[in-house]
Amino acid sequence: MARKSTTRRSKTTSSDEVSSFSRAKRIWVALIFSLAATTGVMLLLDPTAKPGTPTVLMERTSRQTLTDTKAPAGAWNRIVLIDTNSPFANGSTLHKQAVELGEPKGVGFHFVVGNGKGLDDGRPYACKFWDEQLPASSIYGRDVADGRTIVIAVAGNTDRDRVTTAQSERVRTLVLDLMRKYGIRPESVDASRVGPGFASAELLESIGG
Repeated sequence: MARKSTTRRSKTTSSDEVSSFSRAKRIWVALIFSLAATTGVMLLLDPTAKPGTPTVLMERTSRQTLTDTKAPAGAWNRIVLIDTNSPFANGSTLHKQAVELGEPKGVGFHFVVGNGKGLDDGRPYACKFWDEQLPASSIYGRDVADGRTIVIAVAGNTDRDRVTTAQSERVRTLVLDLMRKYGIRPESVDASRVGPGFASAELLESIGG
C-alpha cells in the first residue's frame, strides 16, 4: 500500500510541474506577442525606427495627404531646401544629429526626402515639426525659425554627392504641392543652401522661378 501511495504522489508532483511549465510558457508567449505588437505600431508611425527610438518621421499614404494640415492658405509663405549633411539618414540618426546640433526636440525640419540609404529612395516623409505645425528649428538658420518658412531636407551631402533622380523629382513635386496649397511664389523658394550635387537651377526653372 505504501508503495502505491508513493507512486500516486509522484504522479501528482509530475503533473503539477508540467502545469507550472505550461503556465510559464503561456506567459512568455503573451509577452513576446505584446512586444511585437508595440514594435509594429511604432514602425507604422516611423518605418525607420528601432525599439526605444523617438518617433520623428510620419510616412503618409500619398503625396496629397503628406502635406495636409489644418493650417489655412497663406500660413506658410516660403520654402528653404537643405541637406542632412550625411550619406546615410534614418529616424534614429536624424534625431541624434539634431540633438547634437542643439535642438532638444530632435529633427527640426518639416520634410525629408530619402536617398535609399536608410530612407526609401525618393520617398518624402513628413517630420514631427510639420505634423505639429511648429516653426523650423533655428539650428538650420535663424531666418527659418520664423513660423512661415517650410524647410525640406534632402538626405545626403550635396556638397560631395549628387542626389538621386528619384530624390530630385520628388523634391520638385513636393515643392509644387506646397506652393499650390499655400500660395507660395517661385521667388520664395530658396535652394541656395544645397550644394552642387542638387540641381538647384533646374528645380527653380521647373517651378517657374
